Amino acid sequence: MKALVLLLLAVGGSSHPVMSQTLAEQAQAVIEQRCLSCHSEQVAMSGLRMLTREQILQGGGRGPAVKPGDPANSLLFKVLSHSEKLAMPPTGKLPFEEIEILRAWIEKGANWPQGKKQAANTQWWAFSKPQRPEVPQISGVKNPVDAFVSQGLKAIGLEPVAEADKLTLLRRACFDLHGLPPSPEQSKAFLNDATPEAWERLIDSLLASPRYGEKWARHWLDLVRYGDTSGFEQDPYTLEAWRYRDYVIKSFNDDKPTTVLSRSKSQATSCGRMMRRRVLERAITE
Repeated sequence: MKALVLLLLAVGGSSHPVMSQTLAEQAQAVIEQRCLSCHSEQVAMSGLRMLTREQILQGGGRGPAVKPGDPANSLLFKVLSHSEKLAMPPTGKLPFEEIEILRAWIEKGANWPQGKKQAANTQWWAFSKPQRPEVPQISGVKNPVDAFVSQGLKAIGLEPVAEADKLTLLRRACFDLHGLPPSPEQSKAFLNDATPEAWERLIDSLLASPRYGEKWARHWLDLVRYGDTSGFEQDPYTLEAWRYRDYVIKSFNDDKPTTVLSRSKSQATSCGRMMRRRVLERAITE
């Protein structure tokens, strides 16, 4: 790849249409692979979409992403080069070859491949409608999940392991749902329950416990970067943070749909920004 990039740069003054087309296709491929997960129709971080040349030239909240013929002053090249505070992609710097492809592409006018109006709009899994697959017909399995697992194991020549004993199953369920080991009372009740419904009864009891929300709300709170403290001399600003923590825990325990929880957070965030803006405007005018 590096040799190809150096070849493209070496013939930069040529107007050969095939080479120009190849460079445009390579640049579009890099954009599709590296940029569209955050800058497409569904997800447009900073208001930037990169599906078409027009969208790239228009840019987002930080201005045009590309200035044709001027890579040094193009935001896209600067953030990919990690030459400024803002550096992209967030997962780490791209390989030298890919950055050079985009640099040469911008220098040549940032033309889009002929016959292609927009980049392939990658369908991010979270925005794709779930499709219910047909459950494999496997003898001896107890539920559809086991059927798919068994099918996958057989495809690679493996046999499923033996079923775990009741104590092991109990500990797995308690750690998965509560993050805690089973109590002596839980262990005694489950191990002494010889009915076919023992497992379902255990899971229902674990899901009904407040400990379930306390365990699984942590993942949501981690994603929104929740913290009970802001550090030395800044805690007065987070005195009421626990209310949001408890709200999320209660939402999980109430089995509130994630769509409702997401909308509630978005509405609260917008309301909070509006209130802060009003307070600031009042402080300025007074």
